[in-house]
Amino acid sequence: MCNIMYLWYNIYLERCSVIGNIAEDVKEDDGMGRLGEKKQNEDAPKRLGAVMNCVSIVLYILLSVLLITMSRGKQSIHIGKVELMTNSVQGVFAQFQLLIAVYLALSKVQTGFYTALVLVTYSFSLTSIYSYVNMDTRPLPGIIAYGAAFLVVNLLHKYKKNMNEQNILLMNQNQMLKKKEKELKQMAFFDDLTKVLNRKMFIGELAMQVENFKHTERKIYVVFIDIDNFKTINDTLGHQIGDFVLIELVERIKKQLHEEDIIGRLGGDEIGLIIMQKIDKKGVLEYLNKIREELMSSVFCQEEKKFTVTSSFGVAEFPKSGTSAEELLKNADSAMYSSKREGRNQVTFFDEIKIEEKFKL
Repeated sequence: MCNIMYLWYNIYLERCSVIGNIAEDVKEDDGMGRLGEKKQNEDAPKRLGAVMNCVSIVLYILLSVLLITMSRGKQSIHIGKVELMTNSVQGVFAQFQLLIAVYLALSKVQTGFYTALVLVTYSFSLTSIYSYVNMDTRPLPGIIAYGAAFLVVNLLHKYKKNMNEQNILLMNQNQMLKKKEKELKQMAFFDDLTKVLNRKMFIGELAMQVENFKHTERKIYVVFIDIDNFKTINDTLGHQIGDFVLIELVERIKKQLHEEDIIGRLGGDEIGLIIMQKIDKKGVLEYLNKIREELMSSVFCQEEKKFTVTSSFGVAEFPKSGTSAEELLKNADSAMYSSKREGRNQVTFFDEIKIEEKFKL
């Protein structure tokens, strides 16, 4: 029996040694980069758990050796002037074994449960055989305790398994909720077709920027862009082609857009821009003409149909042409309609519209 326990001892010490060697190899191989360091940090708890399991198994086997040795010895043990009954000491050792079995069953190492099951079964069988062969009833409490430990280990394993399944379920549900939250955020803040800010968010962003620069000399330019004859495109080529043109238009504007500027869809074929970059009126005109020429020179191809589009631009300057988001949008819209009346495919500033025309608007 001692030979069996010695074999167990050597097997698990060898396992600990192998784990230690693997850990050293991982450390040497992966120590060159961040990826290696991250992997090493993730593996550290596993290596520590494996080592702790090995120590627990060795301690369990040593306690078994002591229990066998004490069962063949005297009825009492003298430690100094203190006399301890052998049965009491054996009971304490047996309880330590039960604690080790519970620890192994709850450990994160996958083989922990099976190791605990083998050890408890081994102790239960050994104690039962000893009691039967020697016709001794003294080990009976230990037999009952090991039987109870067997049940406890199985229950803990089942509980742990259920908890892991619940954790996986909760993680999946959490990922689904995050995905739904992202979709809802996309629907609430962005246009479904063009994937840029929707009207509500665009106006909100403009209002925030107006409030931020209300007491400064900073200028903001609000731009209304409308595709010329877009209704004709929808009526003659179909709404699918119209959607395609609108998506392509936004993508081509985004390629020319400065990183500080903001784009949004205001409705239908109307696109809004908030020019945040620090440029003067002349620079704004050059900037918007570059976008306009890019759109005009681009050939749209869809279902073997090739065509070009033009766009009319209207610009309102903050604070000269308005001091609120609503006023700026209204005046930029008016300037855009003035561009259409003047022949389309041009950029018009609200402050350049004739006074009589403003009254008509």
